[in-house]
Amino acid sequence: MGRTSIGPHVAESHYRVRLALTDVQVTVDAFTEVQCDFDCLTAWTEPPSISEPLDDSRSQFRLRFKNEELGIAQVSGAEVGLTATVVGRVGGNAANVKQEATFRLRLPPTSSRDIINNWVRPLQDLLVLALGRAVRLTGLYMKPEGADPDESFGRASFEAVQPAVGPPPDWSSIMSYTAPTLLTFRDSPVPFAELVPNWFHLRQELLEVLVLLHSEHYAKFMFNEHKYSAVFQSAEALVSARGLAGPDKSREDHRARVAGIVAAARAAGIDEEAVNWAERILRTSNGKPLSRQIHDLVSSTGEIGKRVLDASPDFGKITAAARVGVSHGRAQNGWTQWDGFGTAMRFVGSSAQGS
Repeated sequence: MGRTSIGPHVAESHYRVRLALTDVQVTVDAFTEVQCDFDCLTAWTEPPSISEPLDDSRSQFRLRFKNEELGIAQVSGAEVGLTATVVGRVGGNAANVKQEATFRLRLPPTSSRDIINNWVRPLQDLLVLALGRAVRLTGLYMKPEGADPDESFGRASFEAVQPAVGPPPDWSSIMSYTAPTLLTFRDSPVPFAELVPNWFHLRQELLEVLVLLHSEHYAKFMFNEHKYSAVFQSAEALVSARGLAGPDKSREDHRARVAGIVAAARAAGIDEEAVNWAERILRTSNGKPLSRQIHDLVSSTGEIGKRVLDASPDFGKITAAARVGVSHGRAQNGWTQWDGFGTAMRFVGSSAQGS
């Protein structure tokens, strides 16, 4: 009897690798320890120096080679630590070492996808908001479930949209007078143990707001018009999330306003069909104007909002008018002068949360 073949003959299969892990062997997509590095994390952290003078002349000094734990926070059953690590080479007559800050996570067994989406990306977003600039993930290392404590991490490689490689920022570049930095690890009024869990909660609550606000930092190829539009949509989303959209007038005042307009139209002899059409439209048109929504959002942030509105009382009108031009292809009113709108919204967003 001849051999029966079921289905088509498969000569080869092709698989698209979503994530590659090197230096370790795993059979299950589950990891319990993670280390993630970002290009600006050391500058943002400003860890203590690894050198200590031994005398007043500073001609002799001692080098610290041990890692130093700078902060630990608990988030949803996981531990997020900020560590200053010393890396380099020492031997014979030469020493070449440097210090780098890194996030280290200990968590229940978690898939690589969830680690990137639910842990790495939120930490990256925290740095983007704090610094007002693009932040590049420079290293991701994971340790599989069941690994020995002294077993090495595996290096993860995956496709990601990131800014171009460049020199890492230093402390002076993120703390200059022109830098859009909101806060750093050292000057944060909120301890690390509170900052991180509060941030994860806030990010989950305002995810749409932050995705739009940060889009220009992840997609550096965006045109300026699209950057402005995304930031403004972020402001609109924040208005909605904070319940600031609301009606323009109370129901009673709105009904009286509509009745007055309708009565005036009838008294002027306007066609009844046109009057009825206008009345239907006006009854449902009690939304707060976009310019007032932005004004109220800025005003709700206390002292920061007051300073913005003192400097530009028509801030809401100008930014809303610029948004109309960008959204509908009729850019007018010099919207490009509002490249700082994104910076203003970062201040507004942070102040609105009282952080």
